[in-house]
Amino acid sequence: MSNTKTFIDKLLSHAAPEFYDAAKAHEYYLRTRELKGRQASSGLKTQKKKEAWEYSKSEIAKAKKEEQTKESDAKKAEYDKIRTSATAQRQEIAAKLQKIFADLTGQRRAEGESITKEAKGERDKASADHEAKIKKIAEETSRKLAALPTVPKGATAQQAEAIKAERAQKLEQIRGDSGKQRDAVNAEYKTTLAGITNTASQKRESASADSASKKQSQQESTRAERDKVTAQTKESIDTARKSYEDKKAALIQRYEEASQKEYDAIKTTVR
Repeated sequence: MSNTKTFIDKLLSHAAPEFYDAAKAHEYYLRTRELKGRQASSGLKTQKKKEAWEYSKSEIAKAKKEEQTKESDAKKAEYDKIRTSATAQRQEIAAKLQKIFADLTGQRRAEGESITKEAKGERDKASADHEAKIKKIAEETSRKLAALPTVPKGATAQQAEAIKAERAQKLEQIRGDSGKQRDAVNAEYKTTLAGITNTASQKRESASADSASKKQSQQESTRAERDKVTAQTKESIDTARKSYEDKKAALIQRYEEASQKEYDAIKTTVR
């Protein structure tokens, strides 16, 4: 690029034709005239002037095309750089979101395991309490049954019958009370288990909702980051495109000036 600019600067500042070489100009003219035909330029009256101008135009066109190609390649490289950077940023954002989701999933799993463990501990305790109460009822029942009156030796038939009747009545009452106590303990145990299960379910639902909310929040944040990258990429592309168009326009202007300069020099100095 610097060599081309040097060439243009030299061409613009040179008073004499920069490309004039009589032999090369004539050779170029003979080589291309059948393809181009005779395109006499207004103001160039001699054959040497025409040959010099045709050759100079060709060299100027080559230099212009070279510089345009370099500018085009530079634009493409800049576009590729911008797009590569955008792709890397999007991949980084996606990787970050994936890690956050994995962490949230791990946290949710750990919370679920903790809730299950806590519920199991509460059920084990409730079961132990239930067994202890049932055992206590059984022991109390056994004690009461053991305390029931028995028919003493020497009791008359009438006395024995009365004692048996009293014993039967108390036995029924003891067994009835024991059954009611067991039913109450069993009902309490069932209610406790249901409460433990319900509480655990509520905790799991709450943990799931919290995890889902955090994931949604992260998704929205990630979407905003991606949108920002997209906007920045578009802005960078637009800036690069405008810069290229400005350079392209400036290049065309410089070569028009250089071409005119060369034409004037040939017209003035070549005989």
